[in-house]
Amino acid sequence: EESTPVLVVLNSKGKYVGVIAHRWIIRSRYDPSRTKVETLMHSAPTVSLEDSLSKVARLMITSGINQLPVFSEKKLVGIVTDDAVIQGAVVGKWGSTKVEEVMTKKPFLVEEDGSVGAVLSLFREHGISHAPVVRDGSLVGIVSIKDIITGIFQPRQRQTVGEIAGEKVQVLSISAKGIMTKPVITVLPETLLKDAVEKMQEFDISSLVVVRKGRPAGILTKRDLLEPLAEMEMPKQRITVQF
Repeated sequence: EESTPVLVVLNSKGKYVGVIAHRWIIRSRYDPSRTKVETLMHSAPTVSLEDSLSKVARLMITSGINQLPVFSEKKLVGIVTDDAVIQGAVVGKWGSTKVEEVMTKKPFLVEEDGSVGAVLSLFREHGISHAPVVRDGSLVGIVSIKDIITGIFQPRQRQTVGEIAGEKVQVLSISAKGIMTKPVITVLPETLLKDAVEKMQEFDISSLVVVRKGRPAGILTKRDLLEPLAEMEMPKQRITVQF
């Protein structure tokens, strides 16, 4: 009801046991009226008030969980989200970095007439969740795993229990242009990270398509922003060479 991205899960003794995120519930095929929290919760790593943003980013990357509980000694005092970490990082000098230095270059593209089944295969094969949609090479939209789940599978799940093979094939044959988001929020390669993050926050989105002359040149996701921060925390490795 409060649009919070994550809830902290406590056991009967009030002890922290994990978190449950809104997106996990959305992506689940379970019946939300019958499924218990423990089925979908994850044991997220905890952070302290003294931890650096780089360390928090690294924990988010390694755990795959973008909302982590914050403790002061043994007391739960809050939640830190990927949005908060990114916004805190771009306030400094890093915010003046150009988008092209961080973005994923040469993103996988989807033709507007491509099927949802083909898009899902692309997402699974390459471990991605967003893809620009093009027509003759020009950007016309963007499709995400959330678009597919909330636009196709979740409404069907609410309407009926179970799904016959014929219906599933028909759903996966829907074209990308039928579920894509448009117009696409874009930035230029020379846009500063602080301005790109501000645009993400303004439109409440998790990715931006980077365009050059109307064509996709890259994609900037929250993970693209977290990874450089996480690397800043990694210790430098010393290499010993013996002759």
